[in-house]
Amino acid sequence: MRKFFIYLTAAMVFVLPASAQQNTAQDAEQNAPKNVRQIMPRNAERNALKKVNQAATPGAIEQNTAQNFKAATQEQIRQFQEKRAQLQTEMQTKRQEFQQELETKRGEIKNRIEAQKQNLKEKLAKIKDERKRQAVERIGNQIDALNERMTNHYSAVLEKFENILNRIGSRADKAAINGRDISSVKTAIAAAQTAIESARATVKTQAGKTYTLTVNTESALKTDVGKSRQALHSDLTKVKDAVQAAQKAVKDAATTLAKISDIDKLEVESK
Repeated sequence: MRKFFIYLTAAMVFVLPASAQQNTAQDAEQNAPKNVRQIMPRNAERNALKKVNQAATPGAIEQNTAQNFKAATQEQIRQFQEKRAQLQTEMQTKRQEFQQELETKRGEIKNRIEAQKQNLKEKLAKIKDERKRQAVERIGNQIDALNERMTNHYSAVLEKFENILNRIGSRADKAAINGRDISSVKTAIAAAQTAIESARATVKTQAGKTYTLTVNTESALKTDVGKSRQALHSDLTKVKDAVQAAQKAVKDAATTLAKISDIDKLEVESK
C-alpha cells in the first residue's frame, strides 16, 4: 500500500497542472504517514532543485559562458591598452635620457676639440706649404664633424628600429588576446631590444671620442692624416656593425611574428 501511495504521488506530479501539482503534493505530504513524509522533498528543496535544473540548461550555460568570455576579453583589452601606453612612455623616456647623455658627452669633448684645433695650428706653423697646412687643418675639422654626424645618424636609425619593434610587440599582444601562442615572438622581441640597447651604448661611446691629428714632418703629413682617418673609419665600422646587428634582430622578430596564422587579421576592439 505504501509503495502504491508513493507511486501515485509521483505520477500526479508529472500529470497534473502546476497549481494542482503543488496542492496535491502538499496534501499528500501532510496526509502521508510519517515514514513516507521523511523521504518526500520539501518545498525549499524542490525550488532549489528547479533552479539548479534551470541553470544547467544549454541556453543558460551558453549565456554564462558568453558573459564570462566577454568580461575576460574586456579585461584583456584593458590590460593591453595599459601595457602599450606604459611601453610608449618608457620608450620616450629612454630616448630622452639617451639624447641627454649624447649631449653631455659632446659638451664634455667640446673644449677638448677646441684645444686640439689650437694645438694643430701650432704644429702646422712649421709646415712651409700653405696649401698643405690648410688641407690638414680642414681634414682635422672634418673628422670630428663626421663623427658627430654619423653618431646622430645611427641614433636616428635605432629610433626607427625601436618604433618597428614596438609595432611588432603591439601586433603580438593582439594575437595573444585572440588566443595565439606568442612565446617565440616574445623571445625574439627581447633579443631585439637587447641588440638595440647594445647598439645605443656603442653610439654613446663613439660620440665621446675625438681624433687628434699628429703632425711630425711635412713629408709625413699624408701618413699622419691617414692614421687619424683610419682610426675614425675603424671606430665607425664597429658602430655600424652594432646597428646592423640590431636591424637583424628586429627583422628576426618580424619574421617570427609573420609565422602566426592570420596575424594581419587579428585585431582588438576598443572598449
